[in-house]
Amino acid sequence: MPVRYIDIHTHRRRADALCVVSYGLGRDAVPADPGRPFSAGIHPWDAAGAGPTELAGFLDYLRRAPLAAVGEAGLDYIHGGDRATQAVVFRAQCTVARERGLPVIVHCGRAHNDLFPILEEFAGVYFILHGYTGSPELTRRLLGAGCCFSCGERSLASEKTLRSLESVPTGRIFAETDEASAPVAEIYAGLARAKGVALEPLAAAIEANYIKVFG
Repeated sequence: MPVRYIDIHTHRRRADALCVVSYGLGRDAVPADPGRPFSAGIHPWDAAGAGPTELAGFLDYLRRAPLAAVGEAGLDYIHGGDRATQAVVFRAQCTVARERGLPVIVHCGRAHNDLFPILEEFAGVYFILHGYTGSPELTRRLLGAGCCFSCGERSLASEKTLRSLESVPTGRIFAETDEASAPVAEIYAGLARAKGVALEPLAAAIEANYIKVFG
């Protein structure tokens, strides 16, 4: 039976996988018909541009659009600007996700200590750390907080992340290409090697995760 590949965070729709295409509000020109499935959110790099009027408009879009997920959204203390503003914008998006029963695709740049209180505040929401490159210790904490992990090229190129993935159940793993040109099948193959499992059961687990988390 052929493997069904699922790419939960990408910026292009491809024929070789079911793709959740990501759009940044205030950053991308979101088409009137973006196709399905898709996600949308205010990237932390753009939080400073989401004043009260803009934020209200973006949140209205998130409340009514036929989204598969909110995001990418989150905190970035490397490039993201004012931290308090980022937190306000992120919490507002998490509120919409909770209202709609949607998962959140999380971008987190060296801001995990401030991420954990938000994860606790919005317990019950599925949070997926995208492009994950965390250490084994951080991974254990995020597992305890109920998070899922989406892996791409950078994940598989990081020795500490490969060590981290050893402790991550397949029931918490997703695959993504983000902006990379390589097919998501290559990410699946790398994840299977990292987990020491065959490709077919891994793909079946990721499909089950997608059905559970994305509905």
